[in-house]
Amino acid sequence: MGAKEARDPIRAQAETEVAASDRDVWGVLADIEGWPSWNPAVRDAVLDGSLEVGAHVHFATGPGKMSCRLLEVDAPRSLAWSGRLLGLGHRQVWRLQPRPEGCLVTLDGSMSGPIARLFKGRLGRQLRRDLHAWLQLLKLEAESRASEAREGGEGSGP
Repeated sequence: MGAKEARDPIRAQAETEVAASDRDVWGVLADIEGWPSWNPAVRDAVLDGSLEVGAHVHFATGPGKMSCRLLEVDAPRSLAWSGRLLGLGHRQVWRLQPRPEGCLVTLDGSMSGPIARLFKGRLGRQLRRDLHAWLQLLKLEAESRASEAREGGEGSGP
């Protein structure tokens, strides 16, 4: 996380190993409008424009709708955004690192604002749960897609 995130009163990190390549994982993560198909917490997701720094993402989750700005887009290594939801500043940074057996995915999250300072304990616990859930759902989807691609490739050819 950068200097701004280090000052946020609520910060959490989660990581998981995914049995799929970083490119397979990136394909799931970068398909923003496809998030609702694998993450039941996201009811709707729209990317305004193309996947590049400065683009806006709007998605409905939990109790409201979040509008975010992409801060970092480095395929297939990292994706970061920040936005606001219900008076809280939110920031997420996804990092993908190739491994011999797949990919290590790290997700850093933070919350800022007066509400974050007031409810630091409760919101911190919720953020940790949310990050873990996002990662597990991403893992399941990426591994499923990678497995389907491998199975579809077996036995095919001339």
